[in-house]
Amino acid sequence: MGTFLATRLDWAVVMMAVREMIFGRALQILRGTILRSLGLGVAVLLVSCASAPAPDDQFGPPQSSVDLAQATRYALRAFATGEAKDDYSRDWIAALQMLALDSHPKAYRLLVELTSSDRFTALAPDRQHAGLLLTGLIGLEQRDNSYAHHILVRASEMPEAGVADWEGRYTGASRVADIPDGMISVTALARRWPGALGALRADIVRNLVLRTPDDEAQKDARFTMLNALFDASWTPFAGTQPQPEWLLLVDECVARNDLARAAQVVMRIDDPHTLLGLRVDRRDDALVRLNPASFDLAAAGGRQVAEYLRSVEDYPRSLDAVVQLTYVYLWLGRYSDVMTVTNAVIERVTLSGDVKKIYDDGPERLQWIYDNRARALAALGQDEEAEAELRAAAERLENGEKNVSNVLNLANFLLNRDRPEEARSVVSELPNGPHSLSPYGKLVQQEVLVRLAVMLKDAQATEQALNYLKEHEQDGPQVLQSSLFRAGRTDEAAAVLIRRLEDPSRRREALLEIQDYASHAEPAPVREHDRRYNLWLQRPDIQAEIAKVGRREKVAFPEGPE
Repeated sequence: MGTFLATRLDWAVVMMAVREMIFGRALQILRGTILRSLGLGVAVLLVSCASAPAPDDQFGPPQSSVDLAQATRYALRAFATGEAKDDYSRDWIAALQMLALDSHPKAYRLLVELTSSDRFTALAPDRQHAGLLLTGLIGLEQRDNSYAHHILVRASEMPEAGVADWEGRYTGASRVADIPDGMISVTALARRWPGALGALRADIVRNLVLRTPDDEAQKDARFTMLNALFDASWTPFAGTQPQPEWLLLVDECVARNDLARAAQVVMRIDDPHTLLGLRVDRRDDALVRLNPASFDLAAAGGRQVAEYLRSVEDYPRSLDAVVQLTYVYLWLGRYSDVMTVTNAVIERVTLSGDVKKIYDDGPERLQWIYDNRARALAALGQDEEAEAELRAAAERLENGEKNVSNVLNLANFLLNRDRPEEARSVVSELPNGPHSLSPYGKLVQQEVLVRLAVMLKDAQATEQALNYLKEHEQDGPQVLQSSLFRAGRTDEAAAVLIRRLEDPSRRREALLEIQDYASHAEPAPVREHDRRYNLWLQRPDIQAEIAKVGRREKVAFPEGPE
């Protein structure tokens, strides 16, 4: 429960003293034996309750939704003043006693009964708020999520509400999948307590942002939340700017014809690929003309590298910060820098003997250091060493199974070098459990199977995999397009690309794919594929659609590593 609590025996005595205080006989106890026998923190607490009110920073609402000790202390101050004239008032003290003695389930049942009572609304506002907050937080602890969320909504709407009410409300909303209320909670926290945003799980907030709204009301709520996060300078991932969120905010501002606000948001986007996506989309031409310097890709790349280097320095025990830096280098084509960073990590880990000694998230993130090192090696033309790294990665187990991404990466590496028989052997080792493959992982698996079947001239297997991808086109149209092209179905592939360009929600992704990127070291089969792909893009129907909605530029960095 926190440092505010003493031992169980201490608290039993403390709560007896509180009951005595309510009946007017506490001061003698408090200034006598208990002050000599209890710890200083508990003694100070009791004296504060019995005498002058404590300052708000000591006895105000808790500053964290998980700080049940502070919530209990806040409720104690609210209910342990004046005289308990009836059983209802004494039951509140009894609930606090149960919490002090760690009888949380029993205390929660009593708290639910008390907050549901007709007498609850007759309590003074500070007591109502303290009771609601405490009940809601204990409800979250007891996983009674629906009722806890309901109670915390009530608590947060009271004038006495603080950050803990809204953090608790946000937690409850996330647990019951109440998307609109989750957005309301994040917005309130960002506007009133921006410092509290760091306590929120960034991935859950990102899911709120990137989820497709159900209706216009949700779309407006998301727009309000994004603006609040932007104004609060939210940097959730090791201090770096959240590029997808800011891109979405730019799109919303442009759609609402607020180019000035959109230009302000663009200044925080430092990912060159994100800026490129805006630059080649005709919907954003007016925004680009407003401040062309904001779309300088080389300058953005320099800012992004500097930002992620700071992140690595500021979060020395985060291996993910290092992994994200290597991704930045890969996307900018700075493969030697990837090698320098990954070699340094591997050396440190080897010398330490245990990755957990130097990185808190090491066991989960180390594989991506090896994976990105292999990508850099392949881009530098060092195929033998790259293959060794990929094979080692494909053999590593994750939750008792081989990692699907690592296995598929190895298979694609082999297919890119015209080695289909070896790739087939690798694919046969994919985990086949019911939850081994994500929906997108299943699509990538089918893409690999198309490539494999085409190279082995297996028409039946090609058709089977293509049929799966056609049935799931909405889940990954780019995968279907690529697979149709590799299977020689160029008319069908063109139709998919044109559909993507026509669809406002998929257009930018399609435009980014067709840019004329710089090349890196590639095996002959990949170079031949790229030659045919570039010729295919010259089709009149494809060119007409590109010209209608965007443009194709020559880009100084690569599309991405193999």
